[in-house]
Amino acid sequence: MTLIAGLVCEDSIVFAADSEESGGIRKSTVEKMRRVPEAGLLGVLGHDPKRRTSVIVAGAGNGTLCDFAMQRITDTVRATTKQVEALLAVENILIDIWKVHVPLFPASDPTETDFRLLLGIRSPDSYKPQLYSIHGTTIVHRDRYFSWGSGSITDYILDQMYRDRMSDEDGIAAALYMLQMAKKYVSGVGGESHISILHSDGTVDDKPPWEISEEENIAKLFSETSGRLLLSLLRTRTGKDTDFRTTLKKFGEAVRSLRKKKKESDKFMDSLHGQLEERRKNATPSDGQKSEPEQ
Repeated sequence: MTLIAGLVCEDSIVFAADSEESGGIRKSTVEKMRRVPEAGLLGVLGHDPKRRTSVIVAGAGNGTLCDFAMQRITDTVRATTKQVEALLAVENILIDIWKVHVPLFPASDPTETDFRLLLGIRSPDSYKPQLYSIHGTTIVHRDRYFSWGSGSITDYILDQMYRDRMSDEDGIAAALYMLQMAKKYVSGVGGESHISILHSDGTVDDKPPWEISEEENIAKLFSETSGRLLLSLLRTRTGKDTDFRTTLKKFGEAVRSLRKKKKESDKFMDSLHGQLEERRKNATPSDGQKSEPEQ
């Protein structure tokens, strides 16, 4: 099983995916999302969001067909300039895959060829990115959040945490907590958590793995602490008020400690972002410089 999810935030779409792929008794770690612009120098110099469409696509289901569909979608959509044009290109790709490639795929069971996608598109003619779910050749616009592959636990978590026009930071936190819980309780969901953000200006950010791991640990500690507080809150017959106040005090101290830990992580991350931005500026040709002609 695979978990992919997209959350529509005020100025972005937050994508989340686990990285575990099962094949019989074998498990492996795979990347279940593709993005344009790409990460690194290629993304900085090879894609202009003001002139070309930015995209994130995530896949769940048959790994080979997901990879094939994601590669074709990102390679094709990146060259479009309008949202309608991008969606038409995706539809044509899906029709070709299901008409030509799926019937020829070596599978003993038709269910083995099933795959589903989540697609985020931000074209130059649109002021904000749009989220779509894809099953077969059907493309459906989603204006809140949507997930494939996790069942009720994802809906339970996101129903509690999701708010219309929520900030990027809140969307990332909700996605991170959802992945953490699903990896713990849903069979087949595991590995590293991957989170990417498609912004309104067409840029894409990936949340660093070490930062995800750090915040997953913070969320785990918070869950344990809040669970003890809830038990103390409901222990009204056998528990004393003094015991509850003591537990509440410990809860407050623990939460303040976790928040301090998160701020320290933020400080380090902001410093790292500053260094990367400086490198990006140095790597980008200035307005007065001309790129060398292609050979």
